[in-house]
Amino acid sequence: LLGTGSVNHAYFPKDVRHSLLNNTYKVALGRHFSVVLTVDSQLLSWGSASLGQYLGSSAPVQIPSPINDTRFIDIAAGENHVVLATADGRLYGFGLSLKGCLGSISDNQIISAPIQLATKDDFGGGSALYVSAGPSQSLIVTTYYQLYVLGNGAEKEFGNLGVVTVPSKIPMDGKESASCYTAKVGV
Repeated sequence: LLGTGSVNHAYFPKDVRHSLLNNTYKVALGRHFSVVLTVDSQLLSWGSASLGQYLGSSAPVQIPSPINDTRFIDIAAGENHVVLATADGRLYGFGLSLKGCLGSISDNQIISAPIQLATKDDFGGGSALYVSAGPSQSLIVTTYYQLYVLGNGAEKEFGNLGVVTVPSKIPMDGKESASCYTAKVGV
């Protein structure tokens, strides 16, 4: 479901024309879905909805539809979940909760609308500024440029933290990294 009204594979770039996408700011891609953040903080999504990735519908949606009214500043998509940072520093998420990627939400629970996962207090007073996601991981860079994680670290993705269900700061061997601007997890 490419956002073009087609379910056929596209082997070359295609123009996804839709009036709601005129002010696209950020794009994130999950396994079978896409999410877009516009310059005026609208969140749009299309594709598979089987695991809650599109809000308001459990049927696949081919053309983007606006969802939620919260002012988001950053988005990231994992395999079947989405994490979002808000203008006031909170962390939200939705989709399939797997191995802690949506915090303390029970495994295999489908969250079909963004819910708050963390506040500034969970980040040592810093605000969620940037987010990134892996298959079952969520990473957050705060305004203090500290890296926090949620989700499956069983393969040592987070050092020795294991599966993390509350925002946990990544140990930096006693050093804080002021140059930590983005976080990436391999998919």
